[in-house]
Amino acid sequence: MEKLYAYAYLWALDFMTEQEYNDYLDRIFLESPYNELLMELELCSGSYNKSLGVLYGHLLRTNEKFDISIFGKFLFAEMKKAYVDNRFDIETFINKCCRLYRNLPDIIDVYDYPFFYLNYIDDTYEFNGETDARKQIEQMLDFFEES
Repeated sequence: MEKLYAYAYLWALDFMTEQEYNDYLDRIFLESPYNELLMELELCSGSYNKSLGVLYGHLLRTNEKFDISIFGKFLFAEMKKAYVDNRFDIETFINKCCRLYRNLPDIIDVYDYPFFYLNYIDDTYEFNGETDARKQIEQMLDFFEES
């Protein structure tokens, strides 16, 4: 569930494609074809907004345990690939980090590192410059690799 949630966020922010999300969803759906959540996600697989809504609704209804370390490890690893590959200029990458922060569900404590820094990279960039912002980004993206 956590990895699927990360896939949906990554798709919504263009860190990965709709096809990559759908390929992962299809793969896990084939492993559990009678899973109602996966069936519902298959029906709305063309919209990341609907997909995120279904996932969030499922978490609220079921009170299912959500492992933030699984979510964060995959999320930041994929973001790091985009960062290292220079898929976005620094300002676009920072804007995507801020958007991610604003849209994280309340099941994630946004005051926990590294999620907290998603929202403050833009301040670092604005007040301290690109070099410091890149250091902060790299620390954030490497957080789950170190733990």
